[in-house]
Amino acid sequence: MDKTDDLGPEHDRRPADHARHTGTAGSADVRTVTDYACLHTTPRCALPQKLWQVHIDVVGIGG
Repeated sequence: MDKTDDLGPEHDRRPADHARHTGTAGSADVRTVTDYACLHTTPRCALPQKLWQVHIDVVGIGG
């Protein structure tokens, strides 16, 4: 799968918005983790990081 769009800048609290496309059947995993700007400062903030994953199965391509 190819990433075609990426909205929602890094280090802000807006949700990420991605569009992907493919021309073949197959599987893919998409993973992300929150990345607050304060995690890269000294001292670091105490915000919890959240990890999520989605598994995508493309079983047929219409034409």
